[in-house]
Amino acid sequence: MHLTALVLSALALGAAATPVKVAPGPYAESLIDMAGITGRVEFYKPPKCGDAKTLVKYQFDGLTAGDSAPYKYHIHVNPVGENNNCTATGGHYDPHSAATTHTPYTCTPGVTPQDQCEVGDLSGKHGSLAPTAEAPQVSGQYIDQYVKFTPENTIIDRSIVIHNSKGDRIACANIDAVMVML
Repeated sequence: MHLTALVLSALALGAAATPVKVAPGPYAESLIDMAGITGRVEFYKPPKCGDAKTLVKYQFDGLTAGDSAPYKYHIHVNPVGENNNCTATGGHYDPHSAATTHTPYTCTPGVTPQDQCEVGDLSGKHGSLAPTAEAPQVSGQYIDQYVKFTPENTIIDRSIVIHNSKGDRIACANIDAVMVML
């Protein structure tokens, strides 16, 4: 839907205008706006990197310090359900069955090799979201070797889910493909 809107907007702005330039590589984003939590997770496949690397950038506001922190966030298998139902997103995206191959399943940043983690376990591979009273906005970026845009393992039309420290799903949003106009 985002792609269609961007293309139509570009066409409406000027058929005789300068040709539209498109970012050189797949790009997707998840825009969260739920339960007082707002944020964005961007996925970008830099050109000339083969299929090996995806740049992930994130920023969240509205997460509170205290008993609910730290927060975990994951790519889940399904899109968000009707009425923003985060339960409809299913389980963590795990196309290589890491959770069943490595039992009991654990994924610790800097300790567990990424190939032994669920593809969707972003906080397990790269760290939890830990806001403080002094710094309530949480942001960062990293390279993930296993987040893909390939048809058989795409993250498109899946979802991002944020969990509190008890594991409750507190916010979610779909991951949508986006055409970036330069």
